[in-house]
Amino acid sequence: MNINKEHIQDYNKQHLKSHDNNYNFLSDTLAGNGHDVDNIVSKLASFQVAIPSWALGAGGTRFGRFHSMESLHL
Repeated sequence: MNINKEHIQDYNKQHLKSHDNNYNFLSDTLAGNGHDVDNIVSKLASFQVAIPSWALGAGGTRFGRFHSMESLHL
């Protein structure tokens, strides 16, 4: 199954209100407990996980196979 950009956009549009409600609830809860939500979001946005190149091939890792973005046909 190929997942195209329109499919992703449609899915995101259908779930946007629920996402916004959940995000606002979590944001309000964290802020109410003295946490800097903008700082948390910034740190999450810059978080990266390195995947070794050998995990992208047919062999994969003990955790599964990872596909390169080119192979997903987005």
